Amino acid sequence: MEKQLKNAKHQYESHSVDMEAFKKRLNQKIQKAEREGLSRKGDGWTLKKIALVSAAVLAIGFSGSVAVSPTFASYISSLWTKKIDPGVQEAVNKGYAKLAKASVTDQGITIETSEVIADPARLIVAISMKNAQGEFIFPDPDIAANENKLFVTDENGNVIADDIQSYYKEGDIGYFQFVLNDAVSKKMQLRMDVKRIRLSGNQYKEGSWKLTVPIDIEQSMAATTTVSLNQTYTTPQGITVAAKSIVYSPSATRLTFETSWTKAARERIERTAKSVGATAQERELLHHQSLVFRILDQNGKDMVKLDDLLVVSEGDSPAPTVYASQKIVKEGSTEKTIHEYVFFSGQTEKPLTFVLTGVSTFEPNDFRLALDPATLKTKPVSGTKGNHAVTVTDLSVQQNPATGQKEVALRMKEQSTNLRIWKWYLTDDKGQAYELVENRDGEGECSASKGADGVYVEQCDNQYFAKGMTALPKKAALTIRLEPVQHSDSQWRVELPAATPAKK
Repeated sequence: MEKQLKNAKHQYESHSVDMEAFKKRLNQKIQKAEREGLSRKGDGWTLKKIALVSAAVLAIGFSGSVAVSPTFASYISSLWTKKIDPGVQEAVNKGYAKLAKASVTDQGITIETSEVIADPARLIVAISMKNAQGEFIFPDPDIAANENKLFVTDENGNVIADDIQSYYKEGDIGYFQFVLNDAVSKKMQLRMDVKRIRLSGNQYKEGSWKLTVPIDIEQSMAATTTVSLNQTYTTPQGITVAAKSIVYSPSATRLTFETSWTKAARERIERTAKSVGATAQERELLHHQSLVFRILDQNGKDMVKLDDLLVVSEGDSPAPTVYASQKIVKEGSTEKTIHEYVFFSGQTEKPLTFVLTGVSTFEPNDFRLALDPATLKTKPVSGTKGNHAVTVTDLSVQQNPATGQKEVALRMKEQSTNLRIWKWYLTDDKGQAYELVENRDGEGECSASKGADGVYVEQCDNQYFAKGMTALPKKAALTIRLEPVQHSDSQWRVELPAATPAKK
């Protein structure tokens, strides 16, 4: 999985990990912010192709013990009394919180699921972890990242969702959320296959924790209304946007779009890829697109404002109230991207209005900042490119905690307006470029804030390792190959019909 829910590794001890956006992130950091309603996925921004994850089966034949209670009775639990988002509270009040007790123990560590809220829009599961003494330990977000798997399947083992869209911690419980899609079925299974758990700091525990938890959403499906939209629009960039459907379910509203590049746009992207010598991953980025939009209530006021490349979260406070998910589907020689947006509308008796204001894409960037390793500590080097500003404060050889090997490490402060640079490179004095990988075990941090002009600014102070660069060059340069660019040149409006009275 190239991307994931974003998790703030350096904040484990302070318990301030939160999503995307959903972003922490799986395989990247979650930043603190004071803005509501936006979430981004981490490195890759949902660029992976659809691939069914091998279904994990519940078995006794591994080192550990498993206990499962399939009872799934309606249950209003104190676990949900704290406000995660308004939709969760609505679902709890109407009896859609369900008991889902299951646990697995290995290496003295027990992972336990306790309850879920599930409907055709999303699934949120409450998970806790205990040590051998029965004491709660921090519910590691990485049980759904890296070599670990946490995913949802139908009865036959077909994967419905395998990306965590948000992680929220409260007390000793971690809440993991999936955005679902039209493949949802009345009977599903939440599956877990965990091989490595982070206990604290750089302490890990290897083992095998596997669970299969049955989930029945027949009740919530009966209370769900789906309305087809069937409208299309082509942006000036050559992206065809198709509004597919809106789903009103007990905990949230799910809006589905499909996007694809026109033939002329695909040919333009191919020319660009060849001109910059794009790698396979960079080609995926050049084909990537995300939607920038607003959703208006019946009075024409903003209910949602979203650019799903932005990173927004609020540390230990409730997760954002809008969640975005993407998946790429190949159809013959072309691809389409399915976008799912989940939010709580708060009402279904009056229509809403979707307004597409633009799109975000990746474009070539020729930024280059010359660095002298010998003088950086006393003379930091700064540079700007468009909406991005950086200051490099150190360049030295250090041990990479992720690999155990010594590599060139770079310390950098970043400031971005709206969209953060996806990938940096360090180029040596021979012209060889090395990918910079964020030190997820370091003390880096990010924050986002809204200025007086209404523009969001993200500030980060992180350490990166130059992948494969083991010797410090005499001269170097910080470079960018691609950058996210927001095109605000659309005004496409789609009326979102209200749910029928019978399904309220």
